[in-house]
Amino acid sequence: MPINLSSFRYINRISEWLVTLSIIFVVATIITLVSASYTIIFEDSNVSLFTRIGGITDTISAGIGLIIAIISLGWFYRATKNVRTLGAKEVSSPIMAVVWWFIPVFQLWKPYKVAQQIWRASNPLINLINGTEWRNAQNSNLVKVWWVSGLVYVFMISGGLVLIIFSDAHYTGLERGDDVLTASNDYQFSSNPLRIIPIPFQVVSAIFYILVINQIATSQRLKSVS
Repeated sequence: MPINLSSFRYINRISEWLVTLSIIFVVATIITLVSASYTIIFEDSNVSLFTRIGGITDTISAGIGLIIAIISLGWFYRATKNVRTLGAKEVSSPIMAVVWWFIPVFQLWKPYKVAQQIWRASNPLINLINGTEWRNAQNSNLVKVWWVSGLVYVFMISGGLVLIIFSDAHYTGLERGDDVLTASNDYQFSSNPLRIIPIPFQVVSAIFYILVINQIATSQRLKSVS
């Protein structure tokens, strides 16, 4: 069907930025995981080189993660607006595609539903004649793995954080006179396995996020010229 090109915007560029940042995020997170695992396996209670490297990469991944989150809001807005421009009906509005991320409880599944809508409505093999044909497309397993692994990470890190905060090990570094930052790094990377158990789920989620946004960007580009 005809497309109003003045309203459609390719998301390839923003997707490339997200992919690049996500790759850096994954690498930094894996280094953090290896560093933390080393201190636990070898019971290295000192602030070793591995501990310091882990602290640095943990900070880097946290900063990049925040940037990815902010850019992703723009990506969801534009991707949703694109499928509506391409003729899809009964899909989330671009505004709500962003707002759902900030509403407690709803944020646990609404963004996932929006992502599946974008995936299905972007399918270049689906001809949008009446606007609702996208419902015939199947949900994406890539989106499912991205979302489920992300939720597992969030729930595990939240539960682990509660245990960590009330753990006696939290005060070990401070009791020996370390400054707060050094004591925190020493604790995080050598004291408690709960700190690293959720990390593999975070890595898996980030990898599948890369696959999701890359595929959707490609699908929308193909659909816009079909």
